[in-house]
Amino acid sequence: GMNTADFVPLSSLEEAAPNSVVDVIGIVRSASEEQKITNRQGKEVMKRTVAVVDDSGVQVNVAIWGERAGRESSMATRWSECPVIALKGARVSDYDGRTLSVTSATQIELDPAIDRANTMRTWFASQGNTLVPRKISIGADGSTETSSRGETLKLESIEKLNEIMNAPQNDPDAVVPDYVTLSANVSFIRRENPWYACCPSSECNAKVVPNGDNKWHCDKDGQTYDHKTNRYVLQVSLQDETATAWATAFGDQASVLMDGVDADKLEQTQDVDPDAFDMAFQAAQDKPFIFTLRLKRDEYQESVRVRATIVKIVKDETGQKSEGPDVDLNEEIEKARNSLEYENAAGV
Repeated sequence: GMNTADFVPLSSLEEAAPNSVVDVIGIVRSASEEQKITNRQGKEVMKRTVAVVDDSGVQVNVAIWGERAGRESSMATRWSECPVIALKGARVSDYDGRTLSVTSATQIELDPAIDRANTMRTWFASQGNTLVPRKISIGADGSTETSSRGETLKLESIEKLNEIMNAPQNDPDAVVPDYVTLSANVSFIRRENPWYACCPSSECNAKVVPNGDNKWHCDKDGQTYDHKTNRYVLQVSLQDETATAWATAFGDQASVLMDGVDADKLEQTQDVDPDAFDMAFQAAQDKPFIFTLRLKRDEYQESVRVRATIVKIVKDETGQKSEGPDVDLNEEIEKARNSLEYENAAGV
């Protein structure tokens, strides 16, 4: 039970390593509705996000996956009552700042009969409920109005993008939107390390390492394979008449920029046909696209940097400025996010 749990304060999660497992206890400030998420394998999973605060003055988002997120769960009617929540074996994720994921191995108890729950309740009643907590998750509420889906902010230029991305260096509290969309050209794609060796299992995007006898070992699923598959991780320079900015493109988005040539095929041409190799990198050059970027704060040495990942690319047929994202775009983004988050959470 929870008596043996080794609870750590939520304030310690910022230093905790991603994928480490922790025990925490706090108060549920708010909870989202349950969502049906389709993961990349086409399987439907239930998800609910709850915002939890504790007496270290910090609030974190906890993603609950599976049966326990659903409305059939015995917990479903209790989320709105600000119960004490104790989690044993929750997984730390650096998805959207710092968040916690409840996997099948995690124990959850609401209002457990332990002393620590009583002190937490007393704290919340006397001061916690009026405290403005420090939020370490992005899209920081769990509540649906500010659900971490965030609005996609339409930008008129890369100059504006750079302003947003550089702001936290001067002001650590500067707000960075989750998603932005803008029209730009690709001016350059870096040729160095354009892919990584990836686990051939379709469930897994982990790196594999060669183990000497033409085999590849995956630390994540513990298997050794006869072959690997390459997964793109491209550094792309975006440009318009105002400025340039770097963004990263993975997997499918990267293939769009490489004219549909996949990373395995590209590796085969590298030595045999350098011209074809080079052509692939130039395929997207100077063509106008509408990019949707996910922006993510990254604490680096002593400073805060913001990284941009390309989550959607649409050919800009008009050459005019785009009219902003349509509903389907948000759905696409949500799918991309959730499959990523689900893979991180379940360690799949």
